Amino acid sequence: MAGRPRFTLPMKIASPAPAFRLFSGAVVLAALAVPASAEIRNWIAPSSINLNGPSNWSGGAVPSLTDEVVFTNVPQSVLSTGNTLNWGRLVWNSTGNTTIRISDNQSSNKVINLGGATDSTAAEAAGGTANDLIVIGSGVGSGTLTISNEGSSGTSNRLIVMVQKSGSINVVNADTVFVHTAELRGDYALTKTGLGTLTLGYNGGLGASHTFTIASGTVNANHVQSLGAGNVLVSGGTLTINEDAVGSVNMGVGKHFTLNGGTLQLTLSSDVAYDRINGQGSGVFTINGGIIDLGNSVANYSVSYSVFNGFASGSINGLTFINYDPAYIPQLSADGVLSFTPAAIPEPSTYAAMAGAVGLVLAALRRRRS
Repeated sequence: MAGRPRFTLPMKIASPAPAFRLFSGAVVLAALAVPASAEIRNWIAPSSINLNGPSNWSGGAVPSLTDEVVFTNVPQSVLSTGNTLNWGRLVWNSTGNTTIRISDNQSSNKVINLGGATDSTAAEAAGGTANDLIVIGSGVGSGTLTISNEGSSGTSNRLIVMVQKSGSINVVNADTVFVHTAELRGDYALTKTGLGTLTLGYNGGLGASHTFTIASGTVNANHVQSLGAGNVLVSGGTLTINEDAVGSVNMGVGKHFTLNGGTLQLTLSSDVAYDRINGQGSGVFTINGGIIDLGNSVANYSVSYSVFNGFASGSINGLTFINYDPAYIPQLSADGVLSFTPAAIPEPSTYAAMAGAVGLVLAALRRRRS
């Protein structure tokens, strides 16, 4: 209204300083959260076998847990370490036969930590994927890489590969063999991929709360605890137990074995010497499709074999048997016992009826021709 004084409420303007301080703090926190830059570390040593020598690696530095560790040209037949190594991913793409082992006369176990590289450039170039912790690449051909748990002269201390994330061991080529007798440890899930062969030793500290999966290729379980402390799934490829010899695999307490589309190869040399998978506690075995390959190894078809032994129960659906005497029919029961019954032999009257039918057909054919 006219004549009345106007009052203007004072406006409180916030100082920009706190906002700047918050922003600055966010920048500092973001900077601290940025992971170390991932590198591809190539083995470049012409003669040295020391895996912990900085000059043996591209960039003049030993690899870190974020790096891809790449071997493409390895003139040495042995590489060794007397130190703990931190690798993000192992990419082996060298031909020939090479062994990675612990150095002799060590006073303690040595460890290769596999942390999972933050980049997968080298893995994919070798035929692998970003999910692979170890890639035995497409350039290897018929070569063999061995990661051994001991030195050349034997030692009381071991080389251990410590898995620090879930992932795959990918042996890309069908002719390639990766022998891993060093112990795999870490409570993570591992998957065997690729067409090649993975041969395993003792892995009792692996994946207790996870599943070891065979998705493709071949896995030779050459120790009773080759497949870790968790569940086991054969979804593709082939699982052999101690290769062509007789052996067994022990499951952890309450852990489950599943065959779902792959092949389990069994050797049945006698009624006391044969392959078996031993369950414990509440563990069950489940077969939902898949193959049991008997390898023409059955020495005695008149006895039974507890090939799934000690499991609380089992279920079988869609199972196929191969490589056995067709004069017998194999049967696997829910308690894990494999037995054989003679195939039905037609009665003499059945043979006579069949012969008569064939005679009638031949007579009809002759009438048509005439």
